[in-house]
Amino acid sequence: MNCFKCSYLKNFPSVYEYFFRQAAFRNILTLADLTVSAAEETAKWKPLDDLGKKAISSPKIPGASIHVVEAVKTVFQQSYGVPHAGSDKPWKNNTPVSIASITKPITATLVAILVLEKKLSFDDPISKHIPEYSKLKLRDGTAVRSPTIAECLSHTSGFP
Repeated sequence: MNCFKCSYLKNFPSVYEYFFRQAAFRNILTLADLTVSAAEETAKWKPLDDLGKKAISSPKIPGASIHVVEAVKTVFQQSYGVPHAGSDKPWKNNTPVSIASITKPITATLVAILVLEKKLSFDDPISKHIPEYSKLKLRDGTAVRSPTIAECLSHTSGFP
């Protein structure tokens, strides 16, 4: 059975083409920027650095980390403040943080890339890739089918 959302998205390959063309264009621009001097590079990121400094001046934001990557190269990385209010330890670039629901769009983007690479399909049952999900049962013992990848991404899989 095809998911309506999956069928609908398949009718718009231009969205995916646009995304990848834009990524390729950014890579070309990045190559053109390689001649920028260190002073110009520092000046380029000053507004972002100032934003990080301003953010931690708020009592609600004790610390933060900003990491910008262009074409798999770190172009700006800076840490600000402390991990939590009252801490005397500085925030470091590798300080662990809870990113909560931001993992959902990251995961969905990575799955979409795998779909474009034809390594999986939105209509695949998740049990095709994670065999343990082929034996799902309700609390009363009734067997149920494995939800599709699309159902998991759209929060319609039935999982809490």
